[in-house]
Amino acid sequence: MADNVDMANDFAEQHTQRHVAAARAAANTPDPILGNCEACCDDGVMVKTCGGLLRCTPCRAKWERR
Repeated sequence: MADNVDMANDFAEQHTQRHVAAARAAANTPDPILGNCEACCDDGVMVKTCGGLLRCTPCRAKWERR
């Protein structure tokens, strides 16, 4: 019985990952701009909007891991 449950969980995870990847690909994400990171306050770095703030790449990675 556990094998069927594991197979169902694996299928659901793959299905979810496909939908997440498709949504990210379809999202209209603007190119990074030169600006100030509102999370770590670095000046003159490439930033993109993430979580409602302009964030640099390291700050976006930290925010996405949460």
